[in-house]
Amino acid sequence: MTMNQRTRPGWTGPLILVQLFLIIGLILWQVFTPQPSKIGYVEVGELYEEFSLTKELDARFQNTNRARQQVLDSLGNMIQRLERDSSGSTRLRTLQYAFQEKQQAFEEDSRNQLGQYNEQISGQLNQYIEEFRQEEGYDILLGAQGSGAIMAVDSALNVTQTAITYINQRYAGL
Repeated sequence: MTMNQRTRPGWTGPLILVQLFLIIGLILWQVFTPQPSKIGYVEVGELYEEFSLTKELDARFQNTNRARQQVLDSLGNMIQRLERDSSGSTRLRTLQYAFQEKQQAFEEDSRNQLGQYNEQISGQLNQYIEEFRQEEGYDILLGAQGSGAIMAVDSALNVTQTAITYINQRYAGL
């Protein structure tokens, strides 16, 4: 026997128990102590504008409107020619009526088309943003719209560019 064993008889058992309690305590503290939430935010307007689907549908909408405007311009030119010629009064009224009808139909259709496009874009964005939140491990992902809902926030929490890259890659099928 060594000198330490003779002077401290029986210390090994209690020392092991203290170490065991400390280890168990640390494990329990780690398990039951709430972990900080991972929080980020995106600039909703920028996210919407930079989404590839938004750009595609906007281009499609603009093309449709240009074609419609050409139809209205053609009718307008015919109306102007008939206005100069006094003998076409019946034809003139018919064309004016057709012009107004087309214009109203185009405006209504444009509103409907915009509504459908916005619904399609919003649905796709919501799906991709939820996938982004899960894959990146965010507990909370806020949307800043410049309306005062988020009054002030550290710009380090801004994940807009990362989210834009993600949603456009997902949209492209990557």
